[in-house]
Amino acid sequence: MTNTGSSSVGSSSGGTSTNFPDKLTSSANGNSPDDPTGMIEDTDLEELREYFKKNNRVKEYGGHSHKIHTLDWNADGRRLASGSFDKTVCIFQMDRDKLSKEVTFKGHTDSVDQLCWHAKHPDLLGYCIW
Repeated sequence: MTNTGSSSVGSSSGGTSTNFPDKLTSSANGNSPDDPTGMIEDTDLEELREYFKKNNRVKEYGGHSHKIHTLDWNADGRRLASGSFDKTVCIFQMDRDKLSKEVTFKGHTDSVDQLCWHAKHPDLLGYCIW
């Protein structure tokens, strides 16, 4: 995997954040003989990447030219929004098992540092630039 930079990704509720390359990374937990709980503990990010790569659970989605600061799924789980240091917001659409970029919003005056979908209206997205 080529890493042209790193991105800090965290939950919109203020949870922990993790550094990723300048691409969206989607993964799914699954049971394995080495890890029957489906969870991986006390390991570093490179080990996680290798685990999911080996188990075909990593997908990379282009969309930003610089690091991603924030991402969030909408209330119905069909759209994923990401905000970036490149001053853009990308919206990805989930159709069955395929995630594809729907639209990119450009023209922000600074990096998009936080975004959050409305809890009851899955098409409303708020974002914050600093």
